[in-house]
Amino acid sequence: MLTFVCSMKRRHMRMSVKYTFAILFLCLLMGMLIGALIGACTRVKVDRTYSAEKCEALSVKIERCDSLTQTDYTDMIGQNEAILIYLAKYDNSATEVAGELSNVWKEQLAAPEFVEKTGFLSTLDASLRQAETEGKLNKTNRKLYKSLNKYNKTLGKYCEMD
Repeated sequence: MLTFVCSMKRRHMRMSVKYTFAILFLCLLMGMLIGALIGACTRVKVDRTYSAEKCEALSVKIERCDSLTQTDYTDMIGQNEAILIYLAKYDNSATEVAGELSNVWKEQLAAPEFVEKTGFLSTLDASLRQAETEGKLNKTNRKLYKSLNKYNKTLGKYCEMD
């Protein structure tokens, strides 16, 4: 009888170890799957396509002092980048001729589309700068906002020209 009980315990022990590893493996697999799903859901997608409607909606929220979400800030960063890319296209035409802007650049400055975009850029960037100063941007948006600094050198020279 003792032999039977001992053999049952060994078999039970082998099976429980086997099941324990299977359970641990499944838990590990589930943890990795849940981690991947959470990572995919929290990944921020920035729309860098200019939208006058989106800029207008964001500007209205800012002017009414509505509370802004992290999604709003992400949208502002995307719109800012789209406008900055638009402005960077005209970098070659903004050559200084005897201390003055070229005629191509002067024409661009007067274009209604240019005036609209730079107006939105000013409003959105001021709001983003304030949010960053006040610590309202989450880590991802702070990083995205700082990535816009690469455009500052190009735009800085436009501001220095008369």
